[in-house]
Amino acid sequence: MRFESKFTVQSVTQPGVFFEVRVLNSIQRAKLDLQNLEARVKYSEIYAEIGRLPKPPEGDPPPADPDLIEREKLRISADCILKIDIKPATIRAGLLKIEGLEIDGLAATTESLIESGPSGLIDEIWSAINNEAGLTEEQRKNSQSPSISAAPEAGQESTTNAATAGTSATT
Repeated sequence: MRFESKFTVQSVTQPGVFFEVRVLNSIQRAKLDLQNLEARVKYSEIYAEIGRLPKPPEGDPPPADPDLIEREKLRISADCILKIDIKPATIRAGLLKIEGLEIDGLAATTESLIESGPSGLIDEIWSAINNEAGLTEEQRKNSQSPSISAAPEAGQESTTNAATAGTSATT
């Protein structure tokens, strides 16, 4: 048996950029879960609160519907927790190297990517880590941003290159 603990992905959102991602094992995932525990609990509590609100009416709701306003405030709060706490911690745990990207004239690092990098690339790397780096189906589900619509969230779909790299990592 051969096991690859990392794989390289060619960015779809930033041509010429390559990033190397760690395949998180159960110990690394547990460390990440523990590090994100408070943020994940708060995130889950917000979505539980959204679930307790009355379902939105069919068709166009009145613009000043207090339940819809509250639902949107809660969704934005959860999205902020995801972007401020959960995504950066996941990227720190899973991103090993990034090549072909300069940020403000300097070679990109994990920290400079998190602080000032292109949003699409951040989402792509986060998705590669979550979708291809050894997370179980339940962990992937809990790591993704729930949507109040049927449309997938931006950055939630795995790229063809990441999927190809992820499958070769386990062979």
